[in-house]
Amino acid sequence: MGFLLFLLVINMFYEKFLGIPYRHHGRDFNGVDCLGLLFLYQKELFDRDLPDWYYEEDWSKNGKDYIAENYERIAEKVTTLEVHDVVMFTLNLCTCIPNHLGIFVEKPDKIIKATKSGVILCSMNTPVLKNRIEGFYRVCPS
Repeated sequence: MGFLLFLLVINMFYEKFLGIPYRHHGRDFNGVDCLGLLFLYQKELFDRDLPDWYYEEDWSKNGKDYIAENYERIAEKVTTLEVHDVVMFTLNLCTCIPNHLGIFVEKPDKIIKATKSGVILCSMNTPVLKNRIEGFYRVCPS
């Protein structure tokens, strides 16, 4: 019974993020982009303030790899995916630069991610996302 209650609490927790509108460089419930969703998620669940950085809205189109330049400060690449880990995607196939992320919230494959329509729950195994997974990352405890 305890494990089922735990799963219910976790499910209730991530549901509060669903529908948050998109806002470039947003960091709160008024609006987030994908990185802002990660920052808000970490703050709400673990009371972690992650180091932030500035980036242009379409930075990957300019060949800028903010993930490689900054992500190592907050997360480490892992091979085994666990709930709360980050799934990094390369959506811009022209540059092959990782430029989007989702947060793994429920087994076997559910992630929450920011979209132009707001934060949604989806499968990371859809044809569009599955072949564009760059890797899995775990936020380092501060």
